[in-house]
Amino acid sequence: MAYWATLWYAGVVVISMGGSELSYDECKTLTNSMITEITTSYQDEEKVAELKGTMFETNKFSVSCETKYLESDPKYKE
Repeated sequence: MAYWATLWYAGVVVISMGGSELSYDECKTLTNSMITEITTSYQDEEKVAELKGTMFETNKFSVSCETKYLESDPKYKE
């Protein structure tokens, strides 16, 4: 089965990565790494200062492993 590592912000999909080459265990490893990096960033005073006034000012991130691709919300696309 294919899995997608999905990053959410305040309940909205930011990005999904993975597909047929990503197993559930690999997905869990990837999502754990993602959330650890994000949490660490919000503990860094300089990074928090950089994020002030942006759409990511507050840490409202979460991650999940999905069995289907979820399209990113248009506001997170460039």
